[in-house]
Amino acid sequence: MSGLQWGGRFASEPDATLLAFGSSLDDDLPLAQFDLRCSRAHVAALEAGGILGPADAAALRSALDRIGAEIDDGTFAAWATQHGFEDVHGAIDARVRANAGTAGERLHAGRSRNDQVATTLLLYARDRAQRGARLALDVAALCEDRAEREPVDGDGVCAVCWAKLSFIAPPFCPRLGIPFVYDPGPDMLSMEAISNPPAYARARAAVRYDDVARTLVHALKYQDRTD
Repeated sequence: MSGLQWGGRFASEPDATLLAFGSSLDDDLPLAQFDLRCSRAHVAALEAGGILGPADAAALRSALDRIGAEIDDGTFAAWATQHGFEDVHGAIDARVRANAGTAGERLHAGRSRNDQVATTLLLYARDRAQRGARLALDVAALCEDRAEREPVDGDGVCAVCWAKLSFIAPPFCPRLGIPFVYDPGPDMLSMEAISNPPAYARARAAVRYDDVARTLVHALKYQDRTD
C-alpha cells in the first residue's frame, strides 16, 4: 500500500475515489513543519531511551532536516500532492523512509498517531496565536504612534494624552474646585477652603494637575508649544 499507513492486509489498492474523499492533504500541508518538530522530538526520545542507536538516530535527523528544506522551498508539497498521500503525516513518514533507508522504518516506534496529530495541531495553533498577537501589537503600536501625532478634533491635545488626562467632575469643592472622594452634599466646602479661605470666590480646574497635565502645561508655558 504505497503512500498509505493502513490497508496492509488488502489484496489491492483502495479505490481512488475513496482516497480522494478521505484525503486531508491540502488542509494538512500548513502543518508540515510542526509535524517535523514532533518527529525530531520523538527521535531524540527514542535515542535517549536506547531504542535507537546513534547511527539510526543520525540517519533520521538527516532525513528530517532534508525534508525541512523541501518544505521551505515548496518541493515537499509538490511531491506529496503528486503521490496522492491522504495526509501530511503519512507523506512525511514516507519521505523519511525514502531518505533514511531502513532507519526510516523506526520513526514510529512506540509512537501514538493520535498524540502525534494532537501535538502537531497544538504547535500550529500556538504559532498562529503568537503570530496574531505580534501582528495585533504592531497594529496597536502604529495606531498609537499616529494618535500621538494627531490632535483631538483638529488643533489641541493628541488622542493618547487626552485619554490620560484626569478630568475633574462632581462632586468637588465649589470654592477651590478640589474633587471629593464622596459627595458631602450641596455647597459643602473642602477643609482647605474652610481653614484657609482664598481671596477669590470660586475657582475651577478642568483636569487634575498630574504628570500628564503638568507636561502639557510646561510645554505651553516654557516651550511655546500649542500642539
